[in-house]
Amino acid sequence: MGTVILVVVASKSLAALFKEHIEAKMGIDVVVAHRAAVARRLIEADTSRFFLALVSIDLPDAPNGEMVDDSLAQGVPTIVLADHYDQTLQQRVVHKGGLDYFVTDNIGVVDAILHAIHRVRRNRDMRLVVVDDSRSSRQLVAKLLRRYGFTVLEADHGGAAMALLAQQGVQLVITDYQMPVMDGLQLVKKMRANYSRDAVAVIGLSSVENRTLATQFIKAGANDFLIKPFQPEELLCRVYQNIDIIDRHTQLQQLLEQHRSVLDNALDAIITIDAAGRITDYNRAAQTMFGYDRESVLHRYLVDIMVPEPFKQRHREALARRVLDPQCHTLQRRLEMPGLCADGRHIDLQIALIAIQQPGQQQE
Repeated sequence: MGTVILVVVASKSLAALFKEHIEAKMGIDVVVAHRAAVARRLIEADTSRFFLALVSIDLPDAPNGEMVDDSLAQGVPTIVLADHYDQTLQQRVVHKGGLDYFVTDNIGVVDAILHAIHRVRRNRDMRLVVVDDSRSSRQLVAKLLRRYGFTVLEADHGGAAMALLAQQGVQLVITDYQMPVMDGLQLVKKMRANYSRDAVAVIGLSSVENRTLATQFIKAGANDFLIKPFQPEELLCRVYQNIDIIDRHTQLQQLLEQHRSVLDNALDAIITIDAAGRITDYNRAAQTMFGYDRESVLHRYLVDIMVPEPFKQRHREALARRVLDPQCHTLQRRLEMPGLCADGRHIDLQIALIAIQQPGQQQE
């Protein structure tokens, strides 16, 4: 698959703007052509070089969208640029296989186009399953999604879809309702016994006139639901919305794993508590120092297990002051106090307190 973006626009200033932003913000090489004839030669010389093209609908030597047709015919995923909005033109672009349609009448469109490019590039790593016993309906949806770079697997009933889920790293399932062997509603219920909403998203589809069906799907664990027939753009918007949620959850999990790695490899004992004094995190150095394993202390009150009896009340009062006064002076200095180990030993501690403000929660 190509690694270069082809920008085909008559305006030199617009081309320079796209090239500057794409290369600086995305690290993708950009090749510019101001005429269709030049763009055609570039594509024909090495079609596999380009993973995406930004093509103006109106060029000096291709004023009626001819270059868009040529780009798509050569198998280059294409985003179409125009100087004004035209609904008929937009529908024609989508029908022909264009990825998207943007009006370049303000500089803000650059960020929208960069997001679209990022999404297409990110789609390479996304696996989707389309489940429908109707071969024509299934292939229609699969073809649309493949256009946007997704890896799409197909199944003709829920049982086959579950087999694919077990073997592949799937992020999204799009399932019809009425199918033999295992229908869409049964599939969602079975999936949710094994995969959470944050791990694998599900979009239900149906042409059945049943006003409660969408509710049944959502309550069973589906993330979204669409009634057939639907516009391709509508399905794509729902797919992107759910994929973005999966992406954010994955990124959050990675950040949490990095956070855990930093904590576990720190030489100092690090204990995190919430505003009530319950332990929310506890690293390996703390386990070595105090002798408690991590699972045995999580969600318990630190004062109950690690503070010697004569100091418990003082600790509770200090924590209460900290909650009432975020600028409490105890955060600006180190404290010395004894700690209580799992075996009953008292050890001398030097403590540094740091406050971390989180929505709806305070931690020390």
